[in-house]
Amino acid sequence: MLWRFFLPQFFVKIKKPNKYKDFFQKFLVFISLSLLMQNSDLVEILNVLTEEEQKDLLLFLDNSPKLRKECVDLVHYIVDSLNQGDLEKIQKHTVYEKIFPEKAWVENKLPKLMGETLALVRKFVAGAVAHKQMSDLSQLFYLQTFYQERNLEDKFWATHRQIDDSKRNNQWQRTQ
Repeated sequence: MLWRFFLPQFFVKIKKPNKYKDFFQKFLVFISLSLLMQNSDLVEILNVLTEEEQKDLLLFLDNSPKLRKECVDLVHYIVDSLNQGDLEKIQKHTVYEKIFPEKAWVENKLPKLMGETLALVRKFVAGAVAHKQMSDLSQLFYLQTFYQERNLEDKFWATHRQIDDSKRNNQWQRTQ
């Protein structure tokens, strides 16, 4: 495995100007993904998230009590490794040892965990994109629906009045 020796030297030898730092880090991650976790969709998606999106994702996972601890640990570990630029840590066996310490290697265990974790990350990303693109009026409609379903009549009618006021004042954007 010659790449184990080449990749760390590559990091040391390149003098990256500050404005190219992110580009080089993303580029090196892209090149080495095939060597590390077989072009994992999970790693690729986590790699393109901004720092703020990563924080939001970790907060979402940390505050979801029904999730498997291993899924949360896996995302934390990969995000930390990507942010540190330490791609050596994202090898299959290294990740397995970190997530399942003191357990023998089981061939399909890590890919299954990665698939389950990928589904969670995709849900988060889809929700974040939908939330970002949702207009104020759309949010009021969804909130009104929630109040109606939960029999919160006063809140329902207050939201209804907000919607009417917004329509009259043209203070809302049309959704696509």
